[in-house]
Amino acid sequence: MSQPRRIRVSCDVPERTVDNIEVRPDTSASQILEKAGLDPSQYVLLKKGNNGSYSKGDFPYKDITVDGEKLHATASSEVGALSVVDLARKLFSAPPERGAAARSAEPHRDYAADQAWSKGISVNGITARGWYEIPSRKMKWQGRAFRTGNSWLFQIYDPPTNFLKGTTWEGCFHPSQDKSLWYTIGWHESPGTSLCSGIASINRVLASVVARGVGGQR
Repeated sequence: MSQPRRIRVSCDVPERTVDNIEVRPDTSASQILEKAGLDPSQYVLLKKGNNGSYSKGDFPYKDITVDGEKLHATASSEVGALSVVDLARKLFSAPPERGAAARSAEPHRDYAADQAWSKGISVNGITARGWYEIPSRKMKWQGRAFRTGNSWLFQIYDPPTNFLKGTTWEGCFHPSQDKSLWYTIGWHESPGTSLCSGIASINRVLASVVARGVGGQR
């Protein structure tokens, strides 16, 4: 008989991490969200490795290999058919980075920290730097995010334009006016929601277009 596992579930909006959630083979993703205090009609549970999200009736137990494993939840509005504005609506909610040892002890680590994004201050305001990744394909792109006032801006360096061409997402990636390989994602004027949701959303978009392109032999 399979033994129950205990996991941690983190969420960026509202910012929280709930520990010691019991998961059995017949525990659905919807029930896990409820145990984390999140409404299953408004949130989804993300799979590990940027591999999409669980449906409400899915059973994540098979993907949980050790006690204490961490899964991330995000607003369902951030998953699936994101609009241009949705992609650009980000907040900067990552906790301060103080090295790997300190991060491991953080009581409220989030998706951005898990993905090794770091923050700092530059002439452009508060910044975040890291990588957008598709681990299953060993593909990654340099990324950065800027906060100036109440506006947030996400960028990606040399995105896979060959895969983006002709997709719903092509219009979300805008080349820089300075002719560099940095592309802006979404609308510069848009207010934000969360850094974590932004990174996760962009990772899912990249995974989707690459999978579509590979499947169609683009």
